Amino acid sequence: MEDVNGDVIQWKKLWQLISGIHYETPSAVVRDKLLDVSKELTDGLVQFRKAGSDKGSAERLQKMMKERKQEKLLGFATKLYQFLDIDAVQSWNILCFYLVNEYRGPANALADYISTESSMLSLLNEIWAYYSLERMVMLKIVKNLLEFYNSGSHPYSREYKTVVDKIGFANLRKSYIGQLESLVNETMPGKLIPGDMFNNQAKMVAWSERKMREVNETLHIILLIIHYDGIGVEEFARLFKLFKGHSFGRVQQYLNNGNEAHSDMVKRITFSELAIVYRALDLSESAGDERWIDGVIKAL
Repeated sequence: MEDVNGDVIQWKKLWQLISGIHYETPSAVVRDKLLDVSKELTDGLVQFRKAGSDKGSAERLQKMMKERKQEKLLGFATKLYQFLDIDAVQSWNILCFYLVNEYRGPANALADYISTESSMLSLLNEIWAYYSLERMVMLKIVKNLLEFYNSGSHPYSREYKTVVDKIGFANLRKSYIGQLESLVNETMPGKLIPGDMFNNQAKMVAWSERKMREVNETLHIILLIIHYDGIGVEEFARLFKLFKGHSFGRVQQYLNNGNEAHSDMVKRITFSELAIVYRALDLSESAGDERWIDGVIKAL
């Protein structure tokens, strides 16, 4: 199966090809694979469209499943895109990739496996974990490009530079600041209802943990962008307002302050946000830029 199916990409497979861990991948293949997904790398998490953002998506899914004689799975497929909170057709593609790459049972037993609510919930959670990993690996690829595009020691630094130059730092900075704002302000889809197997406390905690990991990875990407290309007054002011708005990472939903892992996640976000502020305010390389300093003072 190809790395790309429609508008869904198998990021874990792509990582194995382009990360530099598998050195046997020809440089030209690395370059072309990355250039093919340069838009998705720029879009980041936005490429995963929210459920309901395209009203015709559910109808297209129903039609597609009928054409493929998969009507028995329609009920599960509907619950899946609601559970993942993404576009119905994208959710179906993720399910197909999960079945090819991760599912260990026989394909003809899938309909029986989801016939009970408990087994269905188990499978939904497994696909949730698979989808969450794909999101993180996509962010990891972007961060890897920025970390090593200017490194003479990385085997694919030249190919990375080609991709970064094509996308442009300005486009990356604009996109990932916007994504960070969306992540920080995002609220949990659905409501916590007693007895609801699909929106329970465990799901809320898992969603919050994933959100924090993605926020921190996005912060690292923004820090690298600022390190190499700086940041304008308006964009810095947006970031600083965002950081203050959630108390530099300390305002989180559904997490336990007494949980060591959760406390560590909060500290990581706090440190990452402070690092961005310190790096942006480090004017040692442009000490004469008084207009930037004056602009920041006025904006804040």
